Amino acid sequence: MVAILIGGTQGLVALQEQPFGWEVWERTDEAWWGRRVYALANVASAGALLVGTDVGLLRSTDGGTTWTVVLEQMVRAIAADPRDPARFFAGTQPAAVWRSDDGGLTWRGLAGPGTAEERAAWHLPGDTPIETIPVARIAAFASDPRAPETVYAGVEIGGVWRSDDGGDSWRARVAGLPSLAIHALVPHPLEPETLFAATDTGVYRSVDGGESWADRGFDTGAGYTRALLALAPDGAEERPILLAGPAEVDLWGWDEEPDGARSGLFRSDDDGATWYHLGERHGLPDSFDGLISALAVDSDDAHTLWLGTWDGRVYVSRDRGEGWTQVAEDLGQVWCMLPLVER
Repeated sequence: MVAILIGGTQGLVALQEQPFGWEVWERTDEAWWGRRVYALANVASAGALLVGTDVGLLRSTDGGTTWTVVLEQMVRAIAADPRDPARFFAGTQPAAVWRSDDGGLTWRGLAGPGTAEERAAWHLPGDTPIETIPVARIAAFASDPRAPETVYAGVEIGGVWRSDDGGDSWRARVAGLPSLAIHALVPHPLEPETLFAATDTGVYRSVDGGESWADRGFDTGAGYTRALLALAPDGAEERPILLAGPAEVDLWGWDEEPDGARSGLFRSDDDGATWYHLGERHGLPDSFDGLISALAVDSDDAHTLWLGTWDGRVYVSRDRGEGWTQVAEDLGQVWCMLPLVER
């Protein structure tokens, strides 16, 4: 039985596949009222779930029936270490990095990206009071199982940072990035030291471990990209697949109104050199009234992909993104997704 957890402005929601379609299950108990979910992770080694929310990091060992707060911070990103099943990283707002070496049970604060002086300068552009509110937060992590102890952090607003000692120290890696608003980081499935970043001006690629970045953007006029996914080749003759959801954005409109942005799903088979649009012929709208905010791949079936939007829709693909089916709507802003397989 296939299921997926969805986090967003409606808290924690689960979709479960049934013979008659998809069933939506929502947390309705008082503990979840008004809570926003920004990040999700599965601790397979401990049979636990981690949920990053606006009021703390929660952990459950009974499938979500009960929860324990294990970190009292606003958690915007969670990532597993691909080399150590017990090690996890959590990124917070304000921007700081925490690490757990026991499956998310206890957490230790790390030095984190940037000095205090650097972090104080991370603001939205502009001079009015609302534009100078510090908004820096850890939005994404990336790591490569071929590079022991190396982890990358994407800071919104603050750029890309790299650690080569498991997160104890960090160095900025922003050469070639015109924007410091990093929304997603994904490693190349085949090439060490190569990774991609989704920013508010498009997609960028680094082939030298973040030392320098080059534009791999779009010719459509859309640039603001929050969701990015890299898929390993499905055969010896194939190249990795990149999926991204760039949007034309009204900066002050998209946060509250779904029609403040118009976006579409794009695919690249050449590491972002060229992109083509996946629209109605593939089961998707030619243009979404809002951001494509989340993309995920099933950990047990690399052919099954998920897409979530900021107007509350969820789509599934069973063929690596060629065809899509809408399975839910009206779920609020979707921030993150965690596919699960129930046996």
